[in-house]
Amino acid sequence: MPGPTLLMKAGTQCKVKIVNDLPAYAPGSPSSNCPYHANAVHCCDTHTLHTHGLYVSPYQDNIDSYQNPGQTETYTYDLPVQHMMGTHWYHAHHHGSTNIQVSGGMAGALIVQPADSYPLPSDLAVLYGTSSTEKLLMLNHLWLGPGDPAGTPFGLKSHTEISAMCPDQTITPNYTGNGINVYVVNGDYQPTVQIFQNDATVFRLTNGAGNKAIELQISGGACTMKIIARDGIFQGYSYLTTESVVIVQGGRADVAVYCDAVGTYTMSITRNAINDQCLGNTTATMIQRFEQAVLMYIDVVAGGDGNPLPTSFAARPDYLQFLQNANVVATTKNGTGGAVAGVLLGGSSVPGELGVNNIAFPGFIYPFVGTSRVGTVIEIKMGRRPRTFFHPYHQHVWPFQPQVPDNCNGQVWAEFESRDVLPQQGETIRWWSSRFSGKQVVHCHILQHEDAGMMGIYNICPQDNFTGICQYPQATSSNSDSSSSSSSLSPGVIAAIAIGGALAAILILGLGYFICCRTKAESSSAGPKKADIGPSQVELQPTGGEAKKVEAGEIKAEKITHPI
Repeated sequence: MPGPTLLMKAGTQCKVKIVNDLPAYAPGSPSSNCPYHANAVHCCDTHTLHTHGLYVSPYQDNIDSYQNPGQTETYTYDLPVQHMMGTHWYHAHHHGSTNIQVSGGMAGALIVQPADSYPLPSDLAVLYGTSSTEKLLMLNHLWLGPGDPAGTPFGLKSHTEISAMCPDQTITPNYTGNGINVYVVNGDYQPTVQIFQNDATVFRLTNGAGNKAIELQISGGACTMKIIARDGIFQGYSYLTTESVVIVQGGRADVAVYCDAVGTYTMSITRNAINDQCLGNTTATMIQRFEQAVLMYIDVVAGGDGNPLPTSFAARPDYLQFLQNANVVATTKNGTGGAVAGVLLGGSSVPGELGVNNIAFPGFIYPFVGTSRVGTVIEIKMGRRPRTFFHPYHQHVWPFQPQVPDNCNGQVWAEFESRDVLPQQGETIRWWSSRFSGKQVVHCHILQHEDAGMMGIYNICPQDNFTGICQYPQATSSNSDSSSSSSSLSPGVIAAIAIGGALAAILILGLGYFICCRTKAESSSAGPKKADIGPSQVELQPTGGEAKKVEAGEIKAEKITHPI
C-alpha cells in the first residue's frame, strides 16, 4: 500500500487494465452469485475502479461495472485537453466492498499532467516536476485494531471488524498487531522528507482513506504553509497561508512549504478547536477526527534554488469557470417536476440502511436523487446534521463550488473554490454539468456509510433527450477482457497499463496480506522526473508528443506474509 502512481496527461487517452487474480468464489457460497445489490458488506472480492477527481465521462469513470475473481476489465479514459493538471487518486468502489478494499490499501495516487499548451505561471511551474521541489505524499489509514468504542455516537468499525463481516473470505487472515491504528505516508510509518532551506516545495497530499478527517501541522515555527490547490484544482482567488491544513476523507491539498531555518521538524495530525465548528463537533471526544503525534519528519537542509512561495494564479479552463453569477436551473426529483431543494446524507426509510434524502441507494436505476441536462448550472443546499458529526459529501466527475465561506478562516473550505468532497454543514453548492451526460454518483465519503446505502445518482440527460427520466444502458460484467467504454474522441496518447485486481481477500484486505506489485509496460523515457519520496510511478508518456499505443501490462495481487 499504496498502489502505483498513475500519470495521465490532459488531451490524451489512457487505458487501465484491472486483473482480479484472486481465487474464485466457491460454488454455493454466499458470494457465488456476485454481484448483487445490497446496502451492506458483501461481495468482498468483487472490484471496480473509481478515478477520484478525473473530469471524464461518467461512462468512463463507471462504477456500475465489476470484476469478480478471475475476471479482467480495461477502463478507457479520454481526458479533455482543457483538463486542469492536479493531484487526484484512484480507489476501489464496488458497492458493498468499497470500504474493505480501500481501508486495506486498494488505492493510489493519480496525477494529471497539463497539456503542452497549458500556460502555467513560472512561480507555480518551478514547483512541479523536479524531485527537489515536488513531494507526492499518499496518506493511508492503517486501522487493524479495535474500532471506535461500542456505543460511541457516529463510531466507525476498523478494517479488522469490517473484514469479519464479509460473507466469505477466499484467503484466511494471518496478520498480527491488532492494536495498530496509524496513518502511513507512501506506505511508510513516520518517514523523513528532505527539503531545502529558503526554497519553496510543494507537498501533494492525499487523504486516501474513508474513515477520518485529518489536520496537518508542522512543528517549530520555521515553516510556512500556503494552500495552492484543493481536490486537484488550483485556487482561483487567493492562497491561504495557514498553520494547519484540514483534509477531509478523500480530499487532497497541494501545499507550498517554505522553511527558513535548517533543522528537523515534525508534521503531526493534530486538532485545532477553531476548526471543530466546521467539522461538526465542539466536544473533546471528536470521533471523526484523527490525531497522531508524528506523521512524518521534515529534514530541512541548506541549498536549493531560493524559490519563493507562489503568488500567481493558474488559468482556469472552461469547466471550472466561477458560478456565483450564473443562471441556476433547478434539478427535478425523480422526474416528477418537484425541485430538489437540497441533499441530506443520513438515514433512510429502510431499517438498518442509510440513504440520500431518506432514500437508501436503489442501485444504478430509477429513482434518482435528481435529474438535469447537460450544460446547466445546478444549485443544491447541503443538509445539516447535528453538530456532533458530519458527513463528507462527494460527487463524481463534475467538481462543485461552495457559495458561502466556512466559519473557520477558510481552513476547511473557501468561497467559490472548486471541490469534489466537502463536509455537509448546510452550505450551498453549485456545479456546471458541462460536456458529458450520464449517471453522476454522489455519496458520503465515510465509506462504511456508502456501503450501507448513503449513495445516490444524479441523472444528467443529453440536451436533445430531456424528458425528466432519460435512460442509459446498464453496465455489463467483465467475464473477459473488455473495455468499460468506447472512446468518442480522436485518438490521442493511448496508454495501457494494468493494476492490481480486486484485492479484497488479499487486502481484505487487512487480512494480513499486502500487495507485491509487478509492472511490465512499454513506455518512453520521456516524462516528468520522479520525486525522491513518493509511491512508485507508472509513466505513460509519448515520445516527442506523438501518439503511441502502449500495450497493457499487468500488476497482479500476490499473497505475501507481512507481520506487523
